[in-house]
Amino acid sequence: MLDDPDGSATNDLLTGIAFHPSGYLLISGTSRGGRVLRGSADQGFTVMGRYGLPLIGMAEVDGRLFLAATRGGAAELTGNGLRILRDDLVPWSAAEGQSRVCFTITPDDAAYTDLDLASGQWRQLSY
Repeated sequence: MLDDPDGSATNDLLTGIAFHPSGYLLISGTSRGGRVLRGSADQGFTVMGRYGLPLIGMAEVDGRLFLAATRGGAAELTGNGLRILRDDLVPWSAAEGQSRVCFTITPDDAAYTDLDLASGQWRQLSY
């Protein structure tokens, strides 16, 4: 069980998880301000930030944290806050790739879009 730094709530939904190389976890959620928690089971969790969007998936690639923010689009968490990368898609998940991040873009179709981190190019694919 996760000790929630905001206290327990029955309507809270934690939806994404990323493992940081230094050993802590990042967990995203759709409620309580679209927050990201940081910590571990041993040391507990703190609220890293609240970003005002429902965050339903996350992926850490090459030291960068990407978030699927449903109708908010595909986003990246930077030192300056949340940066929307694309607001013309509705991502339902984010996944790590080899120097790329992939976002599923519809719940009903077998399609996704990915961002090549080296070139900055996006492409849409079916699977």
